This record gives sequence, C-alpha cells and structure tokens, in this order.
Amino acid sequence: NHPDPMTDWEILREVLSRNPWVMIPILISGVLSFFYNILQYTVVHKLSPTHCTLAGNFNKAATIALSLTMGLEAVPAGKYGTIFVVAIMVNISAFTAFSASKAK
Repeated sequence: NHPDPMTDWEILREVLSRNPWVMIPILISGVLSFFYNILQYTVVHKLSPTHCTLAGNFNKAATIALSLTMGLEAVPAGKYGTIFVVAIMVNISAFTAFSASKAK
C-alpha cells in the first residue's frame, strides 16, 4: 500500500523510474490488440451475423475449456459441475456442426 493516493500517470512514472523495460510488453500488447481488432472487424464484415455470434460463443467456451485444462479455473462441485462441462461441450459441438454445414 502506498501512503498517498496516486493517479495513473503518477503510477506510470513510478514504474518507469524503477524499471523502464516494463513498457516493452505493454507496447507489444497494444500492437497485438490493434491487429486483433482489425482481424475481428474484417471477419465480422465477411461472415453472417449468426456465424459471428456462434464464433464469439465458441471463443468463450474454448477459453473456459483452456483455463480448466491449464488449471486456472476449477469445475464447480456437484451437479453444477456436470452441467457446466456438458454446456461447454454442447457449445463447441454446435459451432463445429454449424461451421461444417456452412462449408458444404
């Protein structure tokens, strides 16, 4: 805890005074975010709204599955855990089926 409240700029100046190299990951993250937003904008305008919605839901389900696999999250206990896992699998399966039907 810092004794006095600090603004964002004051925090940034403090961090830079201690380790200026910390800005490299921040800048790289900003560049990657910029290109990801361009990619997402392009995809949204080339695909149908239904496909974009399902892709967004798939992305969320895949992120949850990845975080469970990496041990960052835990499955809820009891029947809700089973419902949780089944919901993720159904979501991913629905997107896969929809994408496969569109590919034909």
